[in-house]
Amino acid sequence: MQDDFYIGYLKKAPSGLARFVRVASAIVFAGVLAVGALAALGQHLLPRGVFEYGVTTELEGEVVAGAVPRIVVESGSHPVLSPGVAVVLVGEGKRGAESLLPPGGVARARVGGTLIHDGTSVMLEVHEITPRPAAGDAATPGEFNGGEERTIEGELVDTKCFLGAMRPGRGKVHRGCAIACLEGGIPAGLWVKDGNSEEGHLVFIANDEAYRSQVSPEWAGLRVRVQGRYTVLDGVRTIYVREATRL
Repeated sequence: MQDDFYIGYLKKAPSGLARFVRVASAIVFAGVLAVGALAALGQHLLPRGVFEYGVTTELEGEVVAGAVPRIVVESGSHPVLSPGVAVVLVGEGKRGAESLLPPGGVARARVGGTLIHDGTSVMLEVHEITPRPAAGDAATPGEFNGGEERTIEGELVDTKCFLGAMRPGRGKVHRGCAIACLEGGIPAGLWVKDGNSEEGHLVFIANDEAYRSQVSPEWAGLRVRVQGRYTVLDGVRTIYVREATRL
C-alpha cells in the first residue's frame, strides 16, 4: 500500500488525504466556536448605566448644597424623572458641583446639564445654574435627620463613572480614574452586593469633614467597611462616616 502523496499542480488531492483535511478542518472550526462561546459566557455583562452625552436636560426645583449635592425636581421632561425625585449633581469632568451651587444650602434654581443614570439612581453633570424665584408651596428638602447606626461593606466607587459616565465604572481596571474623580470632588459611594448575586445597590457617602479624614481616594476600587449613621436624603441612600477601614 502506498501512502497518499499530494502534488501541488494536481487538480485534486488523493481521496484519503482530502478526507483527513475535511475532518481536521471541521474539528478545528468546531473547537474555535466552542472556545469563543465559553469565553463569551465567562464575561460579565457591562453595567446598564447611561451617559446622555450631547443631550441637554433642564430641571427646575430645590437645589441642596449638602452632604450629597442634589436637586429635588419640581419640573423636567425625561422618562427617568418625576416630581420629587432627587438628582445628584456633579461638575463637568472630574469635578464636584460644590463651587457651582448657590450659597446658603438650599435655593430654587433651574439647572441644565447632562443626565447620567442606571435605572436606580440619577445624576446630572451641571453645565448651568440659573436662580429662580422661590415657590411658596415647595417643601424644603431634607438633610441629615439622625438616621440609624449601620456598618456597611462594599467597593468604594466614584459615583459619576459608576452610574454611567464610564463603562466599566468600577473594579481595579477603573481605579486610576476613580481616584482622580474622588480627589476632584465627585461624590463617593459604596457599591454593596445583595447576597451572593452580582446585583447590588449604591450607598452615597456624605461629603463632609469626617468622610475626608477617614476615607482615602486611594481606596477606590477596593473593598471598604464604613461605620456611621445611615439615612435617606430625598430618596438618596446616604451614610455619614464615623469610622472607615480598608478591607
